[in-house]
Amino acid sequence: MRTGIMKKPSMDAVEALCMFFPVEPAFFYPRLAALKNRQSGRSPAEQVKVALRSTSIDPSVQEHVAGIIQALTAHEDLKRKRDDDDEVEEGDSKEKST
Repeated sequence: MRTGIMKKPSMDAVEALCMFFPVEPAFFYPRLAALKNRQSGRSPAEQVKVALRSTSIDPSVQEHVAGIIQALTAHEDLKRKRDDDDEVEEGDSKEKST
């Protein structure tokens, strides 16, 4: 693919290559990596603000939507942290019992 021999590989082919050679799809599609890097600098709420700017939705509604997304993101981050802490505690208790 990178040499141009395979012009338009199927998603199945890319997935198989990524599984065989443990690489991210962005290895084969550098533009994906650039897009991800550009987007990763923004919070989900900021991404929504950018997306909503092109709509005719009232700015006050846009702010409410951004606030909801911030709250949901904070909740998911907290839940993920709790789950990670639980996994660490489970690992510690298994080590103590052996």
